[in-house]
Amino acid sequence: MKSCILSGFFAILIGSTSLAIDYYDLHDGGHYVIDYNVEERTGISWMRVDYASPGVGTTVDFIEGGWTNGMEAYHDSILNVYEGVVSDTLFTYDNTQVTVTGGWVSSVFAGGRSVIRQEGGRIVTLTAGFDSWSDQCNVVIDKQAILDNLQMGGSELSKAVIYGGTIGDVSAFWDSVIDIRGGTLSGTITSGILGNSYVDQSRIRLAGTDFWVNGTAVGPGQYLSAYAVEGLSPYGFPCLTGTMTGILADGNILNSTFYIADEADILIIPEPTSFVLLALGALFIQKRNQLS
Repeated sequence: MKSCILSGFFAILIGSTSLAIDYYDLHDGGHYVIDYNVEERTGISWMRVDYASPGVGTTVDFIEGGWTNGMEAYHDSILNVYEGVVSDTLFTYDNTQVTVTGGWVSSVFAGGRSVIRQEGGRIVTLTAGFDSWSDQCNVVIDKQAILDNLQMGGSELSKAVIYGGTIGDVSAFWDSVIDIRGGTLSGTITSGILGNSYVDQSRIRLAGTDFWVNGTAVGPGQYLSAYAVEGLSPYGFPCLTGTMTGILADGNILNSTFYIADEADILIIPEPTSFVLLALGALFIQKRNQLS
């Protein structure tokens, strides 16, 4: 079966990273608070943090009034978006840590071992694991986060967990993993969206109860591909598809169209309380056997 293809993904990425621009550089290990328009103050609209400066750990806080057109963050840099605006793109590499609790970010492209945590504010598009198949990004979406589009790539160690928030489309590609444990999901869920010459083995895992796929009840350990039907992706390419409903681990209702391609899949996993009960049951049986 041919893979669904994320149309225009690499064209957008290459176009974004090949721009010839000047940078407002911060790379001295300091702690900077951005409560002003960077372009108006410096004449430069694009920021760069810890470029060619490993081990420095410069911190940048965006608060109310902060604005930049775009930013690149490298090595051990730390970025906190409490308020303010990144109007174009935030690129992260290496071990960069980003926390978003407010404000507005147009798009995030995270590579390397970047850690992205969103608990508030709005990110229009978050693409993690974009740089190579070996990327090991970690993404956490929770609380009051608003995320219109999550695209997760990279290696099998590249993982996103959705605990809460309001999320639109969710997509996994290459070998990445996405766990959906809560939140309000309003868009489609897609596992295996790039394909081409690379075999896509991404996984999306759903934690909760009472899941149904195309009118059939499914439980922990079952893959949705077994209950899907042949159809077309939003981009017009053949894949497996269907409608799934259920109750996520945080109690939110899930009702989404899904798409599966290549060797990717979507898996039902027990909600966290079920793991605890299984562990307690195993301990009980072990003790009973020891007594007998």
